[in-house]
Amino acid sequence: MGKKTKGTRWRTRLSIAALASLLTLLAGEVGLKILGRFSPEPDAYVGDHEDAASLNFVPDPEVGWRMKPEVSFSWSTEQRSIVYRSDSEGYRISAEAPRPSGVDGRTIVFVGDSFTWGTGVTFEETFAAQVCEAFEGAMPRVLAMPGYGVDQAWRSLVVAGLDPKPDLVVFGLYPDDFGRSLQAYRWKERFNKPAFRRSESGLVRRTASDRPGALFRALDERSNLFTLGKQTWRLLGRSLPVGEWWHLNAAILDATRAVCEEHEVPVLFVHIPEKRWRAFPSLSGYFEENGAAFLDLHAASEQPPKGAYFETDQHLSPTGHRWVAEQIVRWIEESRVLD
Repeated sequence: MGKKTKGTRWRTRLSIAALASLLTLLAGEVGLKILGRFSPEPDAYVGDHEDAASLNFVPDPEVGWRMKPEVSFSWSTEQRSIVYRSDSEGYRISAEAPRPSGVDGRTIVFVGDSFTWGTGVTFEETFAAQVCEAFEGAMPRVLAMPGYGVDQAWRSLVVAGLDPKPDLVVFGLYPDDFGRSLQAYRWKERFNKPAFRRSESGLVRRTASDRPGALFRALDERSNLFTLGKQTWRLLGRSLPVGEWWHLNAAILDATRAVCEEHEVPVLFVHIPEKRWRAFPSLSGYFEENGAAFLDLHAASEQPPKGAYFETDQHLSPTGHRWVAEQIVRWIEESRVLD
């Protein structure tokens, strides 16, 4: 038998390395499944699901969903039964008689998710209402909705927040909102939502043709190891501006700043941290680099204020809303943006 050539030896080594890598991946996959860790949470794409019926919300092709117009319903959060009421357009207003518009008719538009909408608190307890209460004649226009992503907050502003022209936009940013921008369907709300991709011409709305190939979807739907990698990459994007999770949302923030500049409306972005109070370096770095108005509530306090969140529910409590309102009011006073 002749000696193996150098090329044959390298091919053998590569084959052994590839087999060893494959066995390692398979072992990792089996191990994660046995431990019940990183169960697949597949992304949703355009055309995957149908909207479901809802008692209190309706689908909206421009933003995903909003409250039914002129609806009133009660939800309980930690033994607090709260009445949620909407106006004729489906946006949250006071459950009591609406207040008069005030002397000068100043308006502050608030966009965001359930933290800005006010899950678990009365309308008067929301930081939106309390901020406006601090400035005579100012009225809140709350376009936020439960479950919204960063993309939906941007779209709600574009669709309904700039005409008539407000005096200020407050954009609430909760970390979970960033992952929602990658989805075309929300399981909790059971509604489809607009989703976007980056292109050379800017943000383009995704269609069914943007769905990934069969192999990618199979891994996304079945592989715990793939899910671990996806979550790790997105977690890394929180500290470093890398990956589509970060770059897509950065493009959405760019679009938000651009449309506010076009309409000559000041916008304040507010980072509302999770209850575990983690920093968001990529977000703070983005606003510092772009010189945009940014209020980082994590930087405002080393620890979350006592009682700022409900004990079991993760949303802001009345105490938390009051504290957030105080920080925003201080920023408005110091910036003199409403003068």
